[in-house]
Amino acid sequence: MVAQLVTLQGRLDKNGRLIVYIPPEITVESVEVQAQPALPDIPLTREAARARLKAAGMLSEVKYAPPDAQPVSKSEFERLTRLFAGERPASDLVDEDRGLH
Repeated sequence: MVAQLVTLQGRLDKNGRLIVYIPPEITVESVEVQAQPALPDIPLTREAARARLKAAGMLSEVKYAPPDAQPVSKSEFERLTRLFAGERPASDLVDEDRGLH
């Protein structure tokens, strides 16, 4: 038999006992229970989301430009655009890669 992970809802009674509601379609005789506190139903703020991501090691804090960076001039921007632009628009390359459908 293959074990299947199922998320169940439960609550603690006034004596600290865990009451878990098991749906009738679960027909096993014994289970292993791991408890995780339920998160409150409050809106997640940007700061809270960043804190969670940082705690999980998933928050990128890379700075994309130094604080003293200056914007490029219009002529330099156009020169760079021409330098890095391909011979064909990216949309043509995507269409070619996807083929006809």
